[in-house]
Amino acid sequence: MDSNEDLLETISEQLYSISKEHRGFFRTKKWIVDIYDSKLSKINRVDFILFQLENYPARYCSNLFLCLGNFWTQLSRIDFEKIISIVQHPSLLLPWIEFLYTVLRVDVLTLIFDSELSAKDKYLVFEYYGRFPNKLLAVSLSREEEFSNDMGVDLAELKDIGASVIAQDSKLYVSVTDHSILKSLLKKRIRVLKFKSLFSTLFS
Repeated sequence: MDSNEDLLETISEQLYSISKEHRGFFRTKKWIVDIYDSKLSKINRVDFILFQLENYPARYCSNLFLCLGNFWTQLSRIDFEKIISIVQHPSLLLPWIEFLYTVLRVDVLTLIFDSELSAKDKYLVFEYYGRFPNKLLAVSLSREEEFSNDMGVDLAELKDIGASVIAQDSKLYVSVTDHSILKSLLKKRIRVLKFKSLFSTLFS
């Protein structure tokens, strides 16, 4: 194991352990993450996200992602595409997808739909959200005080970070916030992926 991998594992485990101690199981606060800001800057961001998704509970990852703040400004569409293509199983992406889609408001689902993942893997993701579309509803800024008091998280700042990331790449889009349009879009993509998945199975 090289020094970067060792640092990645050490920081990840320390964050997880401290989060449990200070806020109960799976919870964290932004000030805890801020302590590690200088060390996090030395770690490959794609590797860090993947390590969390592949080694820690989804609920913990969801809370951790909320607390990373400016960490997200250093990630690009290319980084998002790497995470999608490298992750061990598409189901592990769910907390990351929901954070990007509902908090940063980056349409990561379109990246997944257009990615090199198999039709079967894409279908697993879209079929899940077809059953639970409410998980993709944008987090309302009216809950800003709740998140600020509970975790030290600034929802408006995170939304602005997402807008900044989108503004830097014409192939990134704002997530769909209208519930009826979102459900309709999911249904269309599920139909396409179901057909492609069946086709690939029949002719593989």
